[in-house]
Amino acid sequence: MKKRILLLSHIPPYPAVGGDHIRICQGVDFLTRHFEVDIAFITHRRDVVSQKSFNSAIVNEYSFYVPPVLRALQAVRTIVNGRAEVVNHYDNSAMRRFVAAHAHEYSFIFCASTVMAQYVMGLNGVKSYLDMTDSLAMNRETAAKMSHGIRQYLLKTEARRLKLYETEALKYFHRTAYISEVDASFICGGAKCIVGNSVSFVPEADCCRHTPDSRNILFTGIMDYEPNVAASSFFAREVMPLIRRDIPDVTFTIAGKSPSAKVRELAALRGVCVTGFVESLTPLYRDCALVVAPMLSGSGVQNKILQALACGCCVVTTSKGAEGIEQLSDSLVICKADPAVMAACVVQLLHNPEKRRKIGELGRRQVSEGFGLEHTDEQYRKFLDM
Repeated sequence: MKKRILLLSHIPPYPAVGGDHIRICQGVDFLTRHFEVDIAFITHRRDVVSQKSFNSAIVNEYSFYVPPVLRALQAVRTIVNGRAEVVNHYDNSAMRRFVAAHAHEYSFIFCASTVMAQYVMGLNGVKSYLDMTDSLAMNRETAAKMSHGIRQYLLKTEARRLKLYETEALKYFHRTAYISEVDASFICGGAKCIVGNSVSFVPEADCCRHTPDSRNILFTGIMDYEPNVAASSFFAREVMPLIRRDIPDVTFTIAGKSPSAKVRELAALRGVCVTGFVESLTPLYRDCALVVAPMLSGSGVQNKILQALACGCCVVTTSKGAEGIEQLSDSLVICKADPAVMAACVVQLLHNPEKRRKIGELGRRQVSEGFGLEHTDEQYRKFLDM
């Protein structure tokens, strides 16, 4: 008989659009293959789609709606209780009562994100696992270094509070998973395990074609996520003008849901297109010349890079973008986050489609070997003592 477990999520896991969703869905998919799984999640929408319609193996689902007024009040609590804002944001009393009442009915609890650890911390006699994925504290600390004034102060404060929260959380879990050694090493203590992201692969015919006349550069991601906003703005405003001096017809496509106002403004620049949400990125990967991930901040492994490599694309990134996937350095073009350096690198690649093709083929092969479903399944087994 399969063990019965409870998975806690700060968002409805499905559909798998964006880094958080992809990671949590990966966990749900693995768990439902081996256990009887109930899921409980927080939602900011009343009309959330049943998660069973995406994964019929889910046994029971429990949603906890948080209206806008309550979310605002939760944020205000940060001023007085000294906790990280993002932790307060996902602190729901109804969810807390539910977990406290039912935790002992399950073989173990799986917290699918850092902020959900708060629902298990303090419970006695409950076996639990935490998928921290990446360190939110490291993310905020990196962002603070790039900021100024009041924003820098707020980010530093949030980073400090998150570091205290993450350090404390590690004490309550049988084991905690991280997406990379970089993130795992940021916080001391706890029993840690590395669980990477598995990547979906398209047929060979749908891979990047690296056509000689292609001049489109592609960036993908959730476009209200600050590291993506910073990266796309940097490339559009500082790198693209330098590239156009050599290749006037070059274009830059920014594809991804929820573009912020700052990202939407980029569409007014010459050669820049902001698509918003697209049903499938496959046609964009297939027809682009190369993919850029000029990350200046953030933490964790960049799914956008793994997916582009899986589609045979040539990817230009920074040392920040390559964190956590150092084993793929041979199949990445890693350059300094300097406009002139990056522009020169991109121009050289745009003029050399055969080099792009070889890099893309190597990347696809290496990703299939290290980030396939079989590989991540084995990591989950180790993480969960199976």
